[in-house]
Amino acid sequence: MNSKKLSILNLVLLSTGSVLGAGWLFSPYYGYQTAGIWVILSWIIAIILTGCIALTFAEVICILPVVGGVARFIGISNNRTLAFIFLSLGWLSYVVYLPVEVQSLIQYLGFFKPSLIKVAGDQYQLSSQGLILASIIILLLTLFNCLMLKKIVIANSIVSVWKIIVPIFVALVIICFYGKWHNFQLNYINIKFSLSNVLYAIINSGIAFAFTGFQNSLILANNSENPSKAMPYSLLSALIICGFIYILLSIAFIFGISSPKSLNTSIAAPLLGLVSLTGFHFLYSLLFIDAIIAPLGTANVFTSITARILYGLGKDYWPKSILTLVNKFQAPYVALFISGFLGLLFLLPMPTWKELVSFLSSIVVFVYLSGPISLLIFNKELPDVPRTFKLKLPILFGYLGFICCCLLIYWSGLNNLKFLLITIVSIIGFYIYVFKRNKIIETFLEAYDILLLSLTLLIISFLKDINYIKFPYDNLLIVFFSCIYCFIIYKNRLVSSEIQNNFELMKKEIQEEL
Repeated sequence: MNSKKLSILNLVLLSTGSVLGAGWLFSPYYGYQTAGIWVILSWIIAIILTGCIALTFAEVICILPVVGGVARFIGISNNRTLAFIFLSLGWLSYVVYLPVEVQSLIQYLGFFKPSLIKVAGDQYQLSSQGLILASIIILLLTLFNCLMLKKIVIANSIVSVWKIIVPIFVALVIICFYGKWHNFQLNYINIKFSLSNVLYAIINSGIAFAFTGFQNSLILANNSENPSKAMPYSLLSALIICGFIYILLSIAFIFGISSPKSLNTSIAAPLLGLVSLTGFHFLYSLLFIDAIIAPLGTANVFTSITARILYGLGKDYWPKSILTLVNKFQAPYVALFISGFLGLLFLLPMPTWKELVSFLSSIVVFVYLSGPISLLIFNKELPDVPRTFKLKLPILFGYLGFICCCLLIYWSGLNNLKFLLITIVSIIGFYIYVFKRNKIIETFLEAYDILLLSLTLLIISFLKDINYIKFPYDNLLIVFFSCIYCFIIYKNRLVSSEIQNNFELMKKEIQEEL
C-alpha cells in the first residue's frame, strides 16, 4: 500500500469535516428563522436532493479520478467553452469559501472581542482589526498547504473527529437539560407551515451550502488508495452523518427558545447566544473552542482544494504555465498563493455570512450540473470503461440529478440568479478575450444551452416575484424545463471520436501523476 495515498477513512473524514464547517454555526438558526420547526423538512429535502446529485458524481469519478473534480469531465464530453465555464465557476466558488470560513471564525470571536467586527445597518462585517487577523490566518493556511497533502489530510482527520463529537454533545445537552416542550408548542404556533418557506430556507439559510463540502473527496480522488470504493462511501457517509448533526442542532433551537427573536441580540454568534441562555458554562467554553476549530479546519481543507481546482484549470488550458508548477511536496504552490490572494479580496468588505453563502450556494450547485451530464454522456459513449460503482438506472439518475440541481439553483432567488447570469457572461467574455477574440459569436453559440438555462430560471423567478406564476407551478415549470435543457446539453456533446480521444488524454495525465 502506498503510504502517500489517502485511505477511505481519510476521505470520509475529509468530506464530513468539510461539511461541518461554518455551516453548523449558522445554518440551523437561520433555517429556523425562515421555516420554524419545519426547518427539519428543509434539511431532509436538502439531504435527498444532494444525495441524488452525489450518486451521479460517485459513478463518474470512478471512471477517472481526476485532479480538479468532476467539472473537468465536461472538457471530455463537451466543447471547451462549456468546460471553461464550469471549471471557472468551480474555482471562483471555492476561492470564496476560504474567506467565508475565516469570517465566521472571526465573527464568533467578535462575540467576546467586539472590536473584531462592526455593524453596518443590520449586517455584521469585519473591522480593520478583524481584516488584519483574517489576512494573517489566510496567509498561514496557504503556507501550511504547501506541505504534503497527506499531512494536511491527517491534520484534518484529527479535527474532523472533534467536529463530529462536539456538535452532537452540545445539541444533546441543550435538548435534554434545557429544552422545553412548551417552546416547541410556541414555535409550532408562531411559524405556520409554508412549503415555499421550507424550500426557500434550503438555499437562503445556508442549508444547501452546509452540504457542499461533500465534493471535496472527489477533487482529491486520484490520491485515494481505492477510488472506486472511497467515492460512494465518502459522499454518502458525509451526508448521513452531517444531516443527523444539523437536524439535531435545529431541534436544539426549536426546544431551547420560544421564538427566533429571542436571540436577536446574539445574531453574530447564534449558537453561543443559545448556549449562554442555558447557564452551562462548560458548554459555553466548549462551543467557543469549536467555533474556532471547525471553521479553521474546514478553511484548511478548502485552501488545498481551491488550489487543486486552479491547478486542474491550468492543466486543461495553460499546461505549460505557472499554474501547473508544484513543489517537492507535489503541492501547486503558485495556485495556492493566487487563490489565497483573491480570497483576501473578498474580505474588503464582505456582506453578511447569510447573504454571501446564498450566492455561493447557487454557483456551487450550478457546477453540480456537470455530474448528471457526465453520467448520461459517459454511459452512452464510454459504456465499456470499467467502473466498480455503477448506478442501475443511470438515465433516471442523470435526469433526476439535473432536476435537483436546477431546483436548488432556482430556490436561491431572483437576485442570486441575476448575479449568476452576469458571472457566466463575464466568464465567457474573459474566455473570448484570452482564447477566441476572432470567434465571438461562435463562442457564445457554444455556450447557448447554459446561457438559456440560466435565463429561463431567471425569467421564471421574475414571473414568480411579480405573482404572475404562483407556487408550486413555478417549481413544476423548473422540472419541465430542466428535462428539456438536460436533453439539449446531452445532445450537444462532442462526437464519439473526440470524446474517446479526450478520454485517453485525461487517462494519460492521471497515469503520469500517479
